[in-house]
Amino acid sequence: MGKFRTTASELEHVKGITQIGIRGLLNPTFITDNAKEYGSKIITAEKAIKQGTKWVLEQIPYDEKIYVSIDIDSLDASVAPGTGTPEPGGFTYLQMRDMLTALPKKGKIVGFDLVEVNSLYDPTGVTAQLAARLVIDFLAAIRDEK
Repeated sequence: MGKFRTTASELEHVKGITQIGIRGLLNPTFITDNAKEYGSKIITAEKAIKQGTKWVLEQIPYDEKIYVSIDIDSLDASVAPGTGTPEPGGFTYLQMRDMLTALPKKGKIVGFDLVEVNSLYDPTGVTAQLAARLVIDFLAAIRDEK
């Protein structure tokens, strides 16, 4: 039996991870330092917002196969309050949409997920609606890139 792996970065077929939108008190230095040790590139939400979408996309290397994990709490709490870890300083819908819809130009999207939506924290349903819209936008961009 092989070594048990605890993170995606430890998987042999994972060549590199770019994390965009990291922010806040719930991300202590030792977590980001550990991710960097495994070769992850980390772009904070603050830096991504200041530098802009074009710059962010230039930081992502082209790859034949790309898996995308979208964490809803990378959006600002004012637009996506329905998560267990809402925090100010995240992306707007338009910023996230623009990054996602440009990603298929960086390589073939082989899969994606969207996590951390918790409707118990958002009785208005705006977070779930925003998440669904991001999925639709991303799927359309993937389709259009073929």
